[in-house]
Amino acid sequence: MRCDPFEKEDNLDIHTVKDGTVLIKQLINDDIDYNLLKKEHPEAIELEHSTYYSALNRNIKKIAEKFDGKVNAEIKMLNIGFVCIHFSTSIEEFYTYMFNKKKGIYKTMDWGNLDALVLFVLDAKNDIYLQNIYDMGYVVTMLRNESKINQDIMKMMRLDNYILLGDKVPTDVYEEAQSCAKLYKVMKREGMLNIIPYDTSNDEIEKYVSYLKDKSVRYGEI
Repeated sequence: MRCDPFEKEDNLDIHTVKDGTVLIKQLINDDIDYNLLKKEHPEAIELEHSTYYSALNRNIKKIAEKFDGKVNAEIKMLNIGFVCIHFSTSIEEFYTYMFNKKKGIYKTMDWGNLDALVLFVLDAKNDIYLQNIYDMGYVVTMLRNESKINQDIMKMMRLDNYILLGDKVPTDVYEEAQSCAKLYKVMKREGMLNIIPYDTSNDEIEKYVSYLKDKSVRYGEI
């Protein structure tokens, strides 16, 4: 899924946008949260075309349809679907699409023969083994069929950062999923451009820019 706001949004120009520009995104159709944030930040640029609730829903249905049980196999298969996300504002926005208590896709999702669904997004810099993606929590798994052998296999593949295990959602993931709208801001410094959480401090931004300029790869929060 190509989720780059600089590619999708007509009102967000990569050349003219300024450092610190405030952005607002409505994750699901809930005007109360969105209007409250918009009132507090009337200067914010709205990301009108960067919400992927419907697109994620469609992709999940297509993935589940591929596992229709018609493939002949002598052994029981572990069916894993992958959704690769290209430059999203955050992987946490997909928690809202999945687990929001009012409109989360998970409530009505037809898993069919799908045992697990993996959400995957790259970091700014990555090692050849993608170990940093695992350590940073940028690959997360919904393991519907939580048998021990399935969990052992997922662990071997480094796909055991669970946001769903059986029918249980971790508390921090569930709480994050209740955010119906979010604020972000543009980081444009020293030739580096990114979209970051609105509450990121200046010290954190400077540290992040230093990391981007360096040759090292991060394996945990910086």
